[in-house]
Amino acid sequence: MTMVIVGTGIIVFGAWAALKMISMVPLRTNETVRDTRRMLFYGQDGISDKEVLIWIIFITVVYVLIELGVRVYVGSHAIAEGRGHGSGRLYLVFTMMLIFAGSLAVLLDAYVVLVNLVGGGVSEGELTRRDAGTSLVIDLTSLVMTIEMMVAAFRVKKHKKEIRKTEAGNAA
Repeated sequence: MTMVIVGTGIIVFGAWAALKMISMVPLRTNETVRDTRRMLFYGQDGISDKEVLIWIIFITVVYVLIELGVRVYVGSHAIAEGRGHGSGRLYLVFTMMLIFAGSLAVLLDAYVVLVNLVGGGVSEGELTRRDAGTSLVIDLTSLVMTIEMMVAAFRVKKHKKEIRKTEAGNAA
């Protein structure tokens, strides 16, 4: 049952991650556009702010689709595993990638919270203290749930292996 619950949670938190990324696009300031222009289009003249913003939106949409796709894949396989249907091991590889990305997100959120607390806040258009704190709590919850799913998946696989050994011993 744990696998079904956390699998569903991983999909739901994928929707949270998508909404969070999409909601960040309007917060892009002129400084962010200039920084992005330097990173993506270094040495290329004649690229307008509008074109850079289009690239930011494109990259954000691609990222959101990839993350949401991975989360739906992992979550649906965890649900299938929890319901007793066999599931391959590839979803566990993607789960490890989610754990790595989630760890980075939590570290970044924690950094933003600390900057807000120590530095007295961030500039206009960036995350506020409340936004950063909310993001930290939700990303940390998502990370813990993903780790819990990974542990549960290994326990299920270990338990199935023990059952097969017992059945093979009884058949002999």
